[in-house]
Amino acid sequence: MLRDEGLRGSLRVAFNVATNPTLRHRMFAMRRLFTKYQEHLRAISLVGQRESTNA
Repeated sequence: MLRDEGLRGSLRVAFNVATNPTLRHRMFAMRRLFTKYQEHLRAISLVGQRESTNA
């Protein structure tokens, strides 16, 4: 997380999780889900392409 968000972003996320019970519940639910299916998860890639409106 530090690599992706940096120190400031990681601290902001940690603060939000610590002070918001709904967010904390959702984060721990996601963690339980990822732990449960860790042997089946690899990576997902999503590529989007915007249609050109210039004709």
